[in-house]
Amino acid sequence: MDGVAVDLRALQAPDHATRGIGRYTLQLIEGIEARDPSAVRAYVVDPAFPLHREAQRLLQTGKLRRSDSVELTDAPPRVFHTTSPFAEGSSRDAPALPDWATAEVRLIATAYDLIPARFPDVYLRADSDRRWYQHRLALLPLCDRILSISESTSRDLIELAGVPDSRIVTVHGAAGPGFGPGELAADVIRAELTSVDPERVASGFVLVPTGIEWRKNLDRLLQAWSMVDPALRHRTPLVVQCHLAPDARCHLDERIRSLGLRDSVLMTGEVGDAELVALYRSATLVVFPSLYEGLGLPVLEARACGSPVVCSDSSSMAEIVERPEARFDPMDPADIARVVELHLRDPSLRSDLAADPVPERYELDAVCRLVLGVYRDLATGRGRIVASRRPRIAVASPVPPQLSGPSAYMAALLEHLVDLCDVTLLTSVEPAAVVVPAGIRVERITSLPLLELAEGRFDEVVYFIGNSPFHVEELRMLRRRPGCVILHDARLTILHSELAVSHPEEMPGGFGGALHRMYPGRYPGVMGGSGYLPLPEEGLYGVLMVRDVAELATRLFVHSSHAADLVELDCGRRPEVVFPIPSPPVNDADPAPGEQLVASFGFVSPAKRSELVLESMVGLPDVDLALVGDSGEEFLQSLRRRADELDIGDRVHVTGRIDAGAYDAWLARSTVAVQLRMHSNGESSASVAETLAAGVPTVVTDIGTFSEYPDDVVVKVPVDLGPRELAAVLRQLLADSDRREELRNAGRRYAAEHSYRHAAETLVSTLGVVRSGSSVGGW
Repeated sequence: MDGVAVDLRALQAPDHATRGIGRYTLQLIEGIEARDPSAVRAYVVDPAFPLHREAQRLLQTGKLRRSDSVELTDAPPRVFHTTSPFAEGSSRDAPALPDWATAEVRLIATAYDLIPARFPDVYLRADSDRRWYQHRLALLPLCDRILSISESTSRDLIELAGVPDSRIVTVHGAAGPGFGPGELAADVIRAELTSVDPERVASGFVLVPTGIEWRKNLDRLLQAWSMVDPALRHRTPLVVQCHLAPDARCHLDERIRSLGLRDSVLMTGEVGDAELVALYRSATLVVFPSLYEGLGLPVLEARACGSPVVCSDSSSMAEIVERPEARFDPMDPADIARVVELHLRDPSLRSDLAADPVPERYELDAVCRLVLGVYRDLATGRGRIVASRRPRIAVASPVPPQLSGPSAYMAALLEHLVDLCDVTLLTSVEPAAVVVPAGIRVERITSLPLLELAEGRFDEVVYFIGNSPFHVEELRMLRRRPGCVILHDARLTILHSELAVSHPEEMPGGFGGALHRMYPGRYPGVMGGSGYLPLPEEGLYGVLMVRDVAELATRLFVHSSHAADLVELDCGRRPEVVFPIPSPPVNDADPAPGEQLVASFGFVSPAKRSELVLESMVGLPDVDLALVGDSGEEFLQSLRRRADELDIGDRVHVTGRIDAGAYDAWLARSTVAVQLRMHSNGESSASVAETLAAGVPTVVTDIGTFSEYPDDVVVKVPVDLGPRELAAVLRQLLADSDRREELRNAGRRYAAEHSYRHAAETLVSTLGVVRSGSSVGGW
């Protein structure tokens, strides 16, 4: 681990590359290369961003590297400088840092401004914008050094981002080497000023280098211009230099007309550097009315060209233009007009203003010296040690209040995992809404890269992944940060179908494209084209879609040998069986007296053979049935109608969604539980674990994971049995109290041996995690 790597996303992002941030970054890099070609080991391009022509200008250094290159992955740099922490690619989901930029890598970030944080009502009105910005803003306090481009930005870093002053280095900025003083002959002016009529500006003009954006304050400047003496406006028209989209141009034209300024305002549109320099050098006065800037590069460029500049008495601009009389209140058009007219009427005042030397701190050599000094300090400094008494594990899973089997599973596992290690739960919901045991830290799953940056890599990141929409964010993060995976299901078709809908950019070609990419030539070409697989088709062809997860997982676990068989046959990798599905605490209470009750627990669906269980009740006239669990209301109603058709409606209870207390009450009342399956996804049944722990004799389908239960623990029935056959099995069991007692005791013993406590201990032992103490940089 050695050397310095510099991020080039400031030169890749289309909204940055040719504007202030891109210009600043390219100039800094070229300055560093000119002064010390050995200072930087690599310039890092992000493959998620376009390779903009501005980034290509650095090809001649021979140091451009992809962020996912083997060179950087195998031997990360000692220092990584992110030149634009807020750069956006085609997707905001692009990670803030490369995967190899772990806590062992010293981190530098350039902070240009915190304008969105300063004006959130303008820039962060949408929740999605605010969340994204706050996520990126959270990176700054984690950096070893922040390179601030002005004292104003440095103050904002302390106030708005919570960055300690000791970690901020104000390096300022400089105009590019092409910006300098010079006399322009009339023919040169005509040649360069292609965007305006040279005859209109022959006697001078007022230049406004700006942009069409609220903060640039152009409308107040136009109001101020309308207050300036008309004779001055006619003699020295206002030249607005900025990029103008057609609709913006129309709006601006209308505003100029409404203010009566059509004869005294010209617009250049976007211009190249040569023409911009010509505009600066030949301008009578340059006005920069911005409300807030990180630096104010146009002010520096104009001053470097020897132009007299008046500007806002705000933020960094007050640092660059030091004469108070050359600054105005940007919120007050009358004050803007006063300062502009004062300088237009007084040539000596303009001459004195133009003659003021630009402070040395704004020279490129001074900026580069400061940056190179930071590089040297961090490249040779020691990292800080973050020690934890116990292993540090991050767990990514659904949790309450999310309603799913894996959610309840995780809540129970965390009760014991917290006793064995330091646990950070990674969730896709608002952390404040999550219900977890005391001692568990809860963070958004998207924060994982920043957490590892701040505290060092976790000893292990464990993703619990199942076949439902609740696991989409786990799959997305697994792609960015591989880790251990525990599969709740061997089949992940629903998960991939949901990912294709919610994040199509991550599944080129959609669901069908992902299916055929994972398994080229295995399935008919039309399969998956509708964006999902119907259950009959899924079962007929045995589609699992587990290959991607299996290939990403650093270690892969399942709860049964059956699931391991399915995964191995699907993709060639055999998972480890970490432990059987855990059981809740054993309930030793005696069965409740009263009428006999057959019950089925968990999600109610055709796949759970709910209709078959209901129809078997016809052969058991003295027995009640409870179907305890949620489903779609339409299916639940169809079951109730079917019970009425069979004239057993008074003995059948279809509960729908109920709370935990009611669920436990049904368990306590049950004489026998029936937990059937039509087919297997390789899943293990939490409902069977619950019935065994509750001491309820349980009938299961002899399929998949159910087949692995010992024969003395459950009663197994064939997949293809009908209602009469099931009724016969239940009749025999209900009549044999001794057999039920044997099953009750065996089930409780099995549940005690496979508790959540045992699962937590087995997991930590199997992972082999040890106490962490990694070097993660110093502050």
